[in-house]
Amino acid sequence: CLPLVKPGGSFLAMKSVDCDEELASAKRALETLGGRVEALRDYTIPGTNVRHRLILIKKFRATPEKYPRVFAKIKKNPL
Repeated sequence: CLPLVKPGGSFLAMKSVDCDEELASAKRALETLGGRVEALRDYTIPGTNVRHRLILIKKFRATPEKYPRVFAKIKKNPL
């Protein structure tokens, strides 16, 4: 989704609270696409014991023109 966000804009990703490994592996992709993690917010869904995490990603520069790529290229060569 980050290639579709304007520089200066934000992307909110809703994840589980155990997404640290996924977030670490996405660090290079975020940098390549012009984003950086600004904040992590854990929350409990009201009326349940289910916990989730909101990740705020800020777009600090334009994404290179070759992105977004078609799905076949993403599957063959992930960032």
